[in-house]
Amino acid sequence: MKELKFLRVLSQLSKPALQKFKKFLDSPYCNSNPILSLLFSAVVSLEAGSVNESVDKSNVWSQLYADKEFNDPKWRKTCNDLLTALQKFFTFEQIDHNQLLEENLLLEYLYEHKLESMYKSVAQSAQSSFERNKNLSSEYHLQRFQLERNLYDLLEYDINMESQSNQETIHHYLDLFYISEKTKQLVNAATRRHDFNLPIFIKLEEEVIDIIEKNNFRIPKKLFTENTVGEKIGLFEGRNEIDVMLIKPPLVPPCQGGN
Repeated sequence: MKELKFLRVLSQLSKPALQKFKKFLDSPYCNSNPILSLLFSAVVSLEAGSVNESVDKSNVWSQLYADKEFNDPKWRKTCNDLLTALQKFFTFEQIDHNQLLEENLLLEYLYEHKLESMYKSVAQSAQSSFERNKNLSSEYHLQRFQLERNLYDLLEYDINMESQSNQETIHHYLDLFYISEKTKQLVNAATRRHDFNLPIFIKLEEEVIDIIEKNNFRIPKKLFTENTVGEKIGLFEGRNEIDVMLIKPPLVPPCQGGN
């Protein structure tokens, strides 16, 4: 059974990850097909944390469907279903380890299902989480932009057009995300052009560099190597300590509404 993709993936997981995936399969909420849990147990030893990639598929079939003759299409579908469950498990794990993304997904759910009684408390909790986890990465700026956009929806600023709203804050973090991520990718491209003589053309490269210079965006030295875009735009003259875009954001309006 070495040709089965799910076995190759399972063999790369740690023992704790295999144990968590087994719990995932055993949960009726996460998995509605108990056969998948049986298939997992037939090929994985949780005690040893190992995967048997050479197990005979006929023997495994008999453990899954003892009263049925081997059916290759059904066998392949069962294996594919386990792989799909594994991918879903990976998604759950990633969300569980990304608090800012989780906060935004929760706000989107509340808004889509009009659970107004939870708007205020969840929004305030999300804002606190973002303040505690504040950093200067492009991923943070992206999630912060999405938070502000969610708050815009929750506060119904599209209806209350006379309100100041948080439009300035939305644009602030959108700009920070675009500039920080664009800069990283420009450095990547410039390094490849210089070190490997690759003909990489990037649209809006000069325009972005011009924006950085005119707005005095500050970019970390560690992003740049010799003869890359860092030297080209001369960001570091006379600067000993450089952080990513330390621009004071607009004031964030407090979330109002339910409890």
